[in-house]
Amino acid sequence: MRKILLASALALALAVGAPAIGSASVIFNVNQTIGAGGVTGTITTDGTLGALGSTNLLGWSLTLNDGAAPRAEPIRTRPCPPSGNPWTVAVSRSHGDARTEAFIAERPGAMRSELGSAVKFGRVAEGGVDIYPRLSPTCEWDVAAGHAVVTAAGGKITDSKGAALHFGAGRADFIVPEFIAWGDPSAAS
Repeated sequence: MRKILLASALALALAVGAPAIGSASVIFNVNQTIGAGGVTGTITTDGTLGALGSTNLLGWSLTLNDGAAPRAEPIRTRPCPPSGNPWTVAVSRSHGDARTEAFIAERPGAMRSELGSAVKFGRVAEGGVDIYPRLSPTCEWDVAAGHAVVTAAGGKITDSKGAALHFGAGRADFIVPEFIAWGDPSAAS
């Protein structure tokens, strides 16, 4: 049943997204649950922001946006800022909520980086931002690929209490109640 759902979701994404390629940042997440909660995934854009691909998911980025020949570069998350320095926080352009705002407010001087869709995970993975909190519900398929990429780059994804996320656990409607993508895993403790 999941394979049918995944295939249907991918077909719908391609049908809806294909006409927009070239005019906006189009994101497709393709995920596969493996065993007891492990995932594989990719985050791919239309090239305007670069791409993270599945050819070597364990920490590589294929840069396509500077006009030069494509090249593979290792990606790594970055350490959290030293005490007293501001955090850079990836925030959604369209999904703000009071809990996430309160979480950001606990980091004085936090600088916001408004990003669309799964690009927020990509920015955490490449060390462009420190953290991406989303303390409101979303679906597993919106999180799983980003989870795989951030984890492969050295980061960590938790709930608001620091517990690991698990996929394929049979939650109603495949809802993930909340998550925080941490560039520096030690900051999640």
